[in-house]
Amino acid sequence: MRRTFTLLLFLIVLIYAREGYKTWCSAWEVEPALCGALSDIAGEVKAIPLQHAHGKAIDSARQVRQDRGNLFFISEQVLYRYTNHGEFVCAITDPAQMDPRMYVVDPVREELIVFGNRDDVYYYDYNGQLLDKRKMDDDGQPYRRILSVNWSQNHLLSIEENSYTNPDTGEVNVKKEVVTYDRDLQRLDARTLCAVDLGRPSFLLELIDPQLCVDPDTGRLVVYSPSIDPGYLPSDTAYLENNWRTELMVASVGGSVPVVPVRRAGRFWLSSLYDARGDEENPAGYTFYADPARHESKTVAGGMQDDFYDTGRVHLEPMDVSHRSFCYAQSGEAVKKLFPEGSPAGNTVVFIVQMKEA
Repeated sequence: MRRTFTLLLFLIVLIYAREGYKTWCSAWEVEPALCGALSDIAGEVKAIPLQHAHGKAIDSARQVRQDRGNLFFISEQVLYRYTNHGEFVCAITDPAQMDPRMYVVDPVREELIVFGNRDDVYYYDYNGQLLDKRKMDDDGQPYRRILSVNWSQNHLLSIEENSYTNPDTGEVNVKKEVVTYDRDLQRLDARTLCAVDLGRPSFLLELIDPQLCVDPDTGRLVVYSPSIDPGYLPSDTAYLENNWRTELMVASVGGSVPVVPVRRAGRFWLSSLYDARGDEENPAGYTFYADPARHESKTVAGGMQDDFYDTGRVHLEPMDVSHRSFCYAQSGEAVKKLFPEGSPAGNTVVFIVQMKEA
């Protein structure tokens, strides 16, 4: 009798726990919205109108990074250095010599490590002086593809696809990894990526625009790859909110780095997929955010609306591995009216976004 009662009590607790979890998830499930205000998640946005560079207008800016009073970005195959006020300082790279695909900022040495054509890596100081040029060591691998790079704790971290040949069978396997290098590109460590268990097929290891994140509470590495199906993001986020530390610990014990469809940004969970084929009337892609403290979430078609400067929909890009600061760049008529004198015709304005913390 006692055993039957205990079993019945256990089943009741299990049912209530399951229903409670379903209720928690359903509270996040919202229909995609046609618009969402940037001020929902941003506490402050600073506008930086960019001056001409050698008399040439800057019509775009990507991979924006800051170090103290310096602003770096890539535009039309050139890596530039500006001040935080938008004043042109110098062009770091020469488009006749190389095409900068990606780069990292070493704030201690005040150097820029730039990845150019194929396996060529260039080292510049902040004044554009070429200090060194190296090639990535392939370690005998027939295939390597670097998807993104970051600088953290005096090391270069990259998300890569690497092939390995079994010496016994000759079989070639491709692994997706986070690889750690020292400043001289000596390979120190490689950790395999693993999709976080969301209880459903997620295709996270397809790695769409993957970005490296450092969890603010534990310091553990996470790879963020936006979901191709944003309809699952509310329930995925609710699951991660409840099991975040457990999932990080499981991956850590296995020596791997978890891939997640949504990343922590300030007090929010944030995910976005940019699609340049969309426009204001027919937006493509999405931005999803969730605020656990207020139990709110929203999926916005095409991206958040800039209600700070009224420049239209924005595509937020992280500025470092902490994902507390984001940026976006706008040009054309939307910014001309904001800075009729300070932003010459055709120039881009970079906007630095600080996420709400409380």
